[in-house]
Amino acid sequence: AYDAADDKTGKQKWVDYEKRAAELDRVWGQAELAYESALLLDSSRRDVRDRIASVLADRAQLARRDQREDSAKELYARLAVYDDGTHRARLEAPATVDVILEAPADTRVELRASTGKSFGAPPWRVPPGAYQLALTSPTHVDATLPLLVEPGEQRRVVLHPPRRADVPKDWIWIPAGRGLFGTADLGDEGDFMQTAPLHAIDTDAFLIQRHETTFGEWIEYLDALAPAERTARTPAVNNVPLLAGGPGAWRLRFPLPAGELVGEPGQPARYAARPGSAPFDWTKLPVVGIAPSDAIAYADWLATTKRVTGARLCDEFEWERAARGADGRRFPHGAAVLAAGDANVDLTWANDPARYGPDPVGSYPRSASPFGLLDTAGNVFEMAKSRINASPLAKGGAFKFPPSAARLDYREATDDKLRNEAVGVRLCANAPR
Repeated sequence: AYDAADDKTGKQKWVDYEKRAAELDRVWGQAELAYESALLLDSSRRDVRDRIASVLADRAQLARRDQREDSAKELYARLAVYDDGTHRARLEAPATVDVILEAPADTRVELRASTGKSFGAPPWRVPPGAYQLALTSPTHVDATLPLLVEPGEQRRVVLHPPRRADVPKDWIWIPAGRGLFGTADLGDEGDFMQTAPLHAIDTDAFLIQRHETTFGEWIEYLDALAPAERTARTPAVNNVPLLAGGPGAWRLRFPLPAGELVGEPGQPARYAARPGSAPFDWTKLPVVGIAPSDAIAYADWLATTKRVTGARLCDEFEWERAARGADGRRFPHGAAVLAAGDANVDLTWANDPARYGPDPVGSYPRSASPFGLLDTAGNVFEMAKSRINASPLAKGGAFKFPPSAARLDYREATDDKLRNEAVGVRLCANAPR
């Protein structure tokens, strides 16, 4: 219902689900109490112990699915008291992963566990959990494909990597596959996220920029335009241009609470309010002050000039899958929270507005996604389009916002004409055939 743009029905169904889940929890609790009372009468009853183990295993399976890890751990610990190994074996049944590789014979594919352990040649029989397929080739693109493997699953992955020459520099090929979209945190927090309950989604293969589009890349675009359109597409906030000077002599004037960040042609910039901050190349900052219509025009220019065939705005399923990988993580590095220094968010600057501002792309390695995208949390919000009605969204958080806005399941609807100092873009493109 959510994916069909029927939020009203989706919310009604979710309220019904929550009522059923609460009732199921109550019935499970009654069953456990009854069985444990029976064991007090006769502790030798193997069948009663098995029924308790069955309830605990079902509850643990549901907790894992809904990413309630603390509950899942507690249920697993209790399961060990009653289970003879049968139910744990069901929860941990090995999965089979096979790969159909449509690539030259010298292409190598490897399956790696989150611990770094590597497995032999496919097909692989492995415990359920998170894995990565690593693809390397002398002639075709290297790629990473995160996988979340379910107990007893039979997974077949078809990989058709494009030639390196067909993928532009600083673009990443995302193979066709499955990810998780939405949030596992519902109620008030889920409403804040403005998204759907966590569920599996599939995308076709596509390309996505490794980093957010930079001022330097935007300037190259402006230089190619006729004067009137150049003026129209020049980044601006509150109708004040961020760039001035024209081709070969562009200057940056970025408004900040502590005064302007100034970037002169060919000269580095520096944040005066950040103690000990080093000078940096301001053209590597993510471009902001552009509207969705500007981003679409830029993508069209990349496509028509054959710089990037099929360049376009990402849709939100593509963006979340590229940012989150396969396991529905809240932040790109997989941690439960975003700490100071993990990404360019307000926490990193001790919530001091005088120190807020974008940083050159790639400045925060811990905000890299499982696919290798840089700055998927923080720095600047990135435009994407709604999968449902193609309206613009902002994803990924920004330098002056809290970590909650940088959660990968957070989505913020925006205006098609919005130009903001904290909103930029990361483009997608069709995968080469």
